[in-house]
Amino acid sequence: MPEIRKEITKGLWTILAPTRGERPFDFSSESGSKTDKEVDPNCPFCPGNESETPSEVSSIRTEKEDETSWMVRVFPNKFPALDSEGSSAVIEGDVFKSMGGLGYHEVLAETPRHDRELVDLSVEELELVIRTYLNRFRDLSEKPKIKYVSIFKNRGRQAGASLEHSHSQIMGTTFLPKMLQQEYDLAESYRNESGSCLYCDVIRAEKREEARVVLENDAFIVICPYGSRFPYETRVLPKRHSSVFSDLSNEERNQLSAALKRTLSALTERLGSFPYNFTFHTAPYGLSGGEPESEMSYHWHLEIMPRITTPAGFEWGTDNFINIVSPEKAAEELRRQVT
Repeated sequence: MPEIRKEITKGLWTILAPTRGERPFDFSSESGSKTDKEVDPNCPFCPGNESETPSEVSSIRTEKEDETSWMVRVFPNKFPALDSEGSSAVIEGDVFKSMGGLGYHEVLAETPRHDRELVDLSVEELELVIRTYLNRFRDLSEKPKIKYVSIFKNRGRQAGASLEHSHSQIMGTTFLPKMLQQEYDLAESYRNESGSCLYCDVIRAEKREEARVVLENDAFIVICPYGSRFPYETRVLPKRHSSVFSDLSNEERNQLSAALKRTLSALTERLGSFPYNFTFHTAPYGLSGGEPESEMSYHWHLEIMPRITTPAGFEWGTDNFINIVSPEKAAEELRRQVT
C-alpha cells in the first residue's frame, strides 16, 4: 500500500509507492523512438487490448460505440502511486509525520493510434484531450479529501515515460504540492504589494518587450520565461485572468488546443523528436467568490519542459538551474518555426 511521508527538513511530501517499480517498459532504445505500427498488439493502451487495463472511468468515442471505438480513453493506472481505496489517516510524532496513501492516479490515452504523438494530433483531436482533462479535473477535485489535482505528461524515456503509446497522467492528492503553495504565496504577496496579478503583469511586460514571446492567439500567449530553467522551456498562459484551469470557456478550450498544437510543432521542428514533461499549474477547483485571496490571486498556466539536458549536482543540491540556451535565443528560434 502507498504511504505519504512528510520530509520535515524540506517541508515537502514524498509518496512511497513500491508497486510503481513493477510497471512495464516498452521502449526499444534509449531515445524512445516509436514503432510505425498503427496498433501494437503488445501495447496495453492500444484498441483491442482494453482488458489489459483497469476498467475505464471516462472516454470519448466515435458513433460506433463499441469497446475499441474510443478516441480518448481514461482508466486507473494499473501501477498507481496512490490508492483510491486507501486511508487518509495521519500519524504524527515529534519529527515524523505520515498519512495513508489515499488518492487517485489515472492514465489518459490521448489517441488510439500507437504511431502518433500528441504533436501529430489535429487541433480538433487535441481539443478532445483538453476536454477530457477538464472533465477529469473537475470530477477528481470533488472527491472527498482531495486537495489538488495534477495533470501532466511525460514524453519519452528520458522524461520518465515507461510506455511509448502517447498518454498523459492525472493524480488527485490529499496534500498541496510545495511548488504550488510557493507559487500561490508569491502571487498573493505580489498582489498585496502592487494590487495586480503577477502573471497578468508578466504577460503585459513580455508583450511590450516581445523578445521572449513565441506566439499568441486571441486567448493565449506562449513565452519562454525570463528565468527559464531548461533550454526551450515554454509557458502557455491565458490572457484573461483566471485562477483555475476548469474556468475555460468552450472558445478558450479551442484556442488552447490551437496554441498547444503550434507550440509543440515549433519545438519539434527545432529539436526533432524530443523528450519533455508538461504540467498544468492551477489553483484548486471551486475557487469562485469568497475564497482565500492567496489562491484567487493566482493565474493558471501550462509549463512545457524539454528534457534535452540533464540536471546534475548543482541543480539537485541547490534547486537552482543552469540553462545553456537563453530564453531570448530560444524564443527567436521557435518563432521561426511557428506556422
